[in-house]
Amino acid sequence: MSLEEFSKKIEAISAMDHPNLVPLLAYYFSKNEKLLVYAYMPMGNLSSILHGKLLFFFLVSCAEFTVLL
Repeated sequence: MSLEEFSKKIEAISAMDHPNLVPLLAYYFSKNEKLLVYAYMPMGNLSSILHGKLLFFFLVSCAEFTVLL
């Protein structure tokens, strides 16, 4: 990816404004690395929620609730 392409993507990401989105704080571009820096989110990330412990807890809780019915 060229610097120009990366810059366009950064501009698009930076323009997004929604209460459910974490704002982009900084970025880094080099030939071998492209990094995006966001604020720390204490409740984890979307991947953890979708594929990790929180999803497992939710599924187990739903299963236990179904058994109780």
